[in-house]
Amino acid sequence: MASYPRVLFIAPFAFLMAISTSSNANEDKSINAKVLMMENGLRDSVLNKSNPTTWSLSQRMAHFNVPGVSIAVIDNYKVVFAKGYGVKEVGTVQPVDENTVFSVGSLSKVATAAAALNLTSQKQIELDTDINTYLKQWRVPESQFTNKDKVTLRGILSHTAGLSLWGFPDFNPHEDTPTVLDTLKGTGLSRTKPVRTFYQPGTSWRYSGGGTTIVQLLFEDVLNQPFETASEDLLFKPLKMTRSTFENPLPKAFGNIAKAHDASGQLEAKPRGWHTFPEMAASGLWSTPSDYAHLMIALMQSYQGKHTYLEHDLAQQMMTEVGFGKFGLGPKMSGAGELRRFRHGGSNQSYKAWMEGHLNLGTGLVIFTNGSNGDNLYEEIRRAVADAFDWPFYRPFYRYEPAINAKWLSQFTGPFTVLGDKYTALERGFISADEPRPKTRHFSLKNNTLYVGQRALAPIAPNQFVLQGDDAEEQTYVEFIQNTQGRFETVIIREGANSVVAKKEMAKKL
Repeated sequence: MASYPRVLFIAPFAFLMAISTSSNANEDKSINAKVLMMENGLRDSVLNKSNPTTWSLSQRMAHFNVPGVSIAVIDNYKVVFAKGYGVKEVGTVQPVDENTVFSVGSLSKVATAAAALNLTSQKQIELDTDINTYLKQWRVPESQFTNKDKVTLRGILSHTAGLSLWGFPDFNPHEDTPTVLDTLKGTGLSRTKPVRTFYQPGTSWRYSGGGTTIVQLLFEDVLNQPFETASEDLLFKPLKMTRSTFENPLPKAFGNIAKAHDASGQLEAKPRGWHTFPEMAASGLWSTPSDYAHLMIALMQSYQGKHTYLEHDLAQQMMTEVGFGKFGLGPKMSGAGELRRFRHGGSNQSYKAWMEGHLNLGTGLVIFTNGSNGDNLYEEIRRAVADAFDWPFYRPFYRYEPAINAKWLSQFTGPFTVLGDKYTALERGFISADEPRPKTRHFSLKNNTLYVGQRALAPIAPNQFVLQGDDAEEQTYVEFIQNTQGRFETVIIREGANSVVAKKEMAKKL
C-alpha cells in the first residue's frame, strides 16, 4: 500500500510529459512544413489565376543577385523560426546563419524610437517639450516655421516636425566620417545639407533622417555619453539583444558579418566588405533578425500591457499615427482591429531590410539581406511567409483575364487632378510637405497596359486596378467611376482607410 501513492503521482507526470513531447514534435513538424512551403512559394502580388507562378527562395536570390538573406518569424509573441540562407560574401562558402549581423538601414529609427521612449518613461525627457530645451551642443535654428509650434520629440519620431534631410550616404572603409554635429550643421565631412525646418511643425508630413539625427545628439547631451553606449543600457541589455550594436564602423571583431553587395551581386566597400554609417540613430544599427524580433515582441507586448519595457500608455502612443502622416512614434502604421500592424523598411546602399509586427495577432516577420536588390527579394519573401503561415495579409490579387482592349483602356487616360487646396484626414496616405497641392495623376496607355506615372497598373475588374508589387502596407486600388452618361471622369485612389479623389481635366474647346 505504501507504494500506491508514488505510482499515483508519477504516472500522471509521465503521461503529461509524453503529451508535451508529442505536442512539441507535432509543432516542430508543422513549422517545418510551413517553412518548406515558404521556401518554395515566392510570388508576385498579382497572379494569373489560370496559371499562377511561384519560385523557390534560392531561385529568386540568384535572380536578384542577393548572396545572403536571414529570416525570423514570430508567432504567439515568440520567435518560432529563424534561419540564414546563402553566403556572407559572394564567391565564398561562408554561410549566413541565425547569428549573422546585417546593416538594417532605417529599421534603426524604430530601435532609436524605442530607446527614446524608454528614456521618456524614466522622466528624463518629454515628448512634447521644445527639443532645444535638452540640446546643448547644437540647437534647431529658429525660423518663420517655428514661431508658433516648436520641434518636439513626438514630431521628430513621427516625421511631422517640419525637418529636412531624408537620408544619408554610406561611407567606405578608410573614409573619414562626419560627427553628429557635422551632419546637423552640414559642415566639415558632412555630405548633406544642414538640418533645418522647412514647414510649420504638425501641418504636414515629411520623412526625415535629419530629425532622427537630432535624437542621436539628444542622447549624448542628456546622458553625457555616446549614443552607441547609451543604447546599450536603454535597449540592448534590457531586451537581451546580444548581437546588436550601433557602433560604427562595425569592428571586425564583432564577427559573423554579412558583407555588402551591389546590384550585380559583387562585393562592395572593399577591402573590408561593409560600409560605415555615422548617422547611427537613423541608419547605423547592426543586428540579426532574431535579435530585432526581441525588440518587436517587447513592443507588441507593451502595447498589450503585458511587458514592462515600455509603459502601456507610451506603447499605445508609439503605435498611433500622428497628424497627417502614417507614422506613429517610430514605426509606420496601418490596419484596424485584428489587422492592426506596424512596420518599417531599411535601405542602405547595399543592405535592404524589412520588419512588420501584427499587434493583435502576436505574429510578425523580420528579413535582412546583403544585396542592393534585396528589397525586391523581401517583397516576395513576405508574401510567401504570409501564405505559409496563413496570415490575413498579402493575399494575392488575380488579374482580370478577359481581354481589355486599348479602346476600353483609353477612357482612363489623361490627367486627373485632386480638387481643393486643403488636406483632409482621408488623404493621410497621400500627403507630403514635398508635394503641395494641387496634385495631378497622369494616366497613360502603353502596349495595352494602363500606367499611372511610370508605374504599370494590373486590372482586377474592367474599371479597377492595382499596382503590381504595391502590397507592403495596404494595397493601393485605383477605381475609375462611371457617370450617368457612361463617361469615366472621376478616379478614386484608395490605400487602406485613406483615399484621394481626382477629376479628369477636360480638353478646352477652341
